[in-house]
Amino acid sequence: NFGSIDRAAFEQTVEARAKDKFNHMRGYLLGDDPKKVFEASDSPNFNYFRELDKRVRFLNEKGFTVDLVLGQPKNQLDWMLVNRQARERFARFVAARYSAYMVTWQLVEQYETYDNGRAFCKELGLAMKLYDPMAHPRSTHAAQTSAPLVNDGWMDYIVYDSDNDQLNAVERQVYAKPFVNVGFAGRGETGVEFRHKLWRAAMNGQYITARRQGDSPEDLKTLTAWFDLFSNTRYWDMEPYFDVDGGKAIGLEGIEYILYI
Repeated sequence: NFGSIDRAAFEQTVEARAKDKFNHMRGYLLGDDPKKVFEASDSPNFNYFRELDKRVRFLNEKGFTVDLVLGQPKNQLDWMLVNRQARERFARFVAARYSAYMVTWQLVEQYETYDNGRAFCKELGLAMKLYDPMAHPRSTHAAQTSAPLVNDGWMDYIVYDSDNDQLNAVERQVYAKPFVNVGFAGRGETGVEFRHKLWRAAMNGQYITARRQGDSPEDLKTLTAWFDLFSNTRYWDMEPYFDVDGGKAIGLEGIEYILYI
């Protein structure tokens, strides 16, 4: 809820994560209660959005892309976006206000918890695609994977919230999309198991998101080291490299290989 938490706490968190070399931050566009942000579906609280504008700009200035989650789970947006007209009006407002910034759109948290979640996301996603002139990447969060929505014509990348290596490895072979995993350490693992799950997710071709801002200092050091390692490689050219026993690797054949033992 980065738009409504204490400003000093917000800036302190951003500064700390920037120091740890994070470069994305996920946050709820409307906070925990959208009725405080929209008195009615066509009546936004402009004081809230002026403050949110400053925070999005602050994040961008610190090198962060802001992954804007437009709605929390369990039909949070349903009371406001009751029909196509309301959804299109909301999409126009959000796109007009934030498409000039470094953002991505993650429509809702756990789309499966919405009534007719797939249809809801398709309609809202197509509206965001239509009204965002900068064509920022679009997806939605899911309880496991948003891959089932990939053929609906609006989604650019797939979001996982899963530490299931089999699911992730299989879908990478099926869908020609980027993957972001916000739950690679799904049960709060730390230390060695955290590092192993981080590595396996990366070897399955995923971009990594730490689940909480309160990760242990050891795990934050791991993520910083992971960032430093990949920043000095040609990771964008690499593919899974299977000619290895006892480890998972990626490689650019004949040029560069990365293996964690």
